[in-house]
Amino acid sequence: MHTKIIRNISKNLVLYYLLLSGFLLRLIFANFPGFFVDTNTFFAWSIRVLETGFGGFYSADVWTSYTPGMIYVFYLLGMLKVIFLPNDAQYYIILKLPSIFADLVLSYFVYKQLLKTSGKHIAFYGLAFCLFNPVLIFNASIWGAYDGLMTLFLFLSIYYLNQKKLISSSIYLGLSLLIKPQAIALAPVFGLYILKNFSIKTVVKLALPALLTIIILSVPYFPNSPIFGVFDLIIKMSQDYKANSLFAYNTWGSFGFWIDDSTNLWFLPYRIWGIILFGSFWIYFYLIFYKKKLDVFLFSSLAFLFFFFLPTRVHERYLFSAIPFLIVTALFYKSKMLLMLTAILSFLHLINLYFVYVYYNEFYLQTPKVLYIPGFYEFLEKDGKILSIISTLLFLLITITITRIIIRHKHE
Repeated sequence: MHTKIIRNISKNLVLYYLLLSGFLLRLIFANFPGFFVDTNTFFAWSIRVLETGFGGFYSADVWTSYTPGMIYVFYLLGMLKVIFLPNDAQYYIILKLPSIFADLVLSYFVYKQLLKTSGKHIAFYGLAFCLFNPVLIFNASIWGAYDGLMTLFLFLSIYYLNQKKLISSSIYLGLSLLIKPQAIALAPVFGLYILKNFSIKTVVKLALPALLTIIILSVPYFPNSPIFGVFDLIIKMSQDYKANSLFAYNTWGSFGFWIDDSTNLWFLPYRIWGIILFGSFWIYFYLIFYKKKLDVFLFSSLAFLFFFFLPTRVHERYLFSAIPFLIVTALFYKSKMLLMLTAILSFLHLINLYFVYVYYNEFYLQTPKVLYIPGFYEFLEKDGKILSIISTLLFLLITITITRIIIRHKHE
């Protein structure tokens, strides 16, 4: 038994070294100040949920507009603070740990998926692309955001859907929705899967576990409305920011940022144009995929890209989830073009996050200028529309590249 363990460790030594390197790198960057608008809120909520309990957390008098999945995480982190009594500076780093560990596990499952389909060599490329991708590191270790945790559950949901383990897939989908409602971006993927494999059994296995997961885990937070409370909260959250683009380098950022999305463009509001674009792209790709074998990783890449670039009311961080799926897709199909475009998209996403971080932390809140780069920041501030146009053109190029991949691989 002992010999078998040693042999297994020796066999996977490169994997362990890469994961450890990715972890240590993230720990180093975790010492940078977090995005204070978020991290200060997370700090306060982790204390609040300990004081009020789950049933008293949500209040009309205090801004608590976040889904219960994350409040469970803050509750556990708050317990760590109480038990081990770290000072506040240490606790801000602890608040980043769930995202850091989520990055590592997500990277491992990217590796595991590619190992099944493309061999160890390609799998290591995918692992390294995730572990050492600057935008993933910035999001978790510097910003302190939880997009990585949601993306991990979404990736697991698609990972098990690809294996036709529908109940596991559904549970992870439910968990991802409890972490962040924008996980709904994957709904069209599950919708097409149901259409192509329609049966009552399929519908029940994919819908019921997710629904039960959401309701059961939400009940403690909504004693007065145990069934519908969480859904009312999600609807309320969707109404928080009625703008065309919330600093996102996307289609609507080409017109400027934080413009009321009821503003007319020609004869229709931005909001309606966004819905039309979003619907049109999905109809087109549904028609393409309906008669072909459904690659759920490729289709998920499109789902996140469409969700970021086409509708209004999109934050800059909504692009994050597309990147791991694009990495898997590019490496599986051995598309150097798609891999290069994914790298460029990652860079644009990084500078998008950088600009928003510096704008709010170091100018709006006037914290010490730790990451401010004179000249570069001013360029980003001045040319956000141009960068949005470039990013949108890149999205179209990625979409065309993926379309060609689909046509080239005519699986019936």
